Amino acid sequence: METKIKITMKYKNKREAEIVHNALKPDNYNFVESSVIDNKILFKIKNNSVRSALATADDLIAAEIIAEKILKIIGD
Repeated sequence: METKIKITMKYKNKREAEIVHNALKPDNYNFVESSVIDNKILFKIKNNSVRSALATADDLIAAEIIAEKILKIIGD
């Protein structure tokens, strides 16, 4: 059975969304579909294993938290 997870992340503006999207792209090659729409990043995770899909989502969120902290430091 295929597991699907959708995650939407919202930013202050489209530029921040694009920066984070580009930063996370290399980590998610072949595992996650993603796109930037306005100030949001939409992620779609598909996997035949629930455990693998959840692990991918967890890794994605952890990497996003780091990218968000870096944006905050740079913006200050």
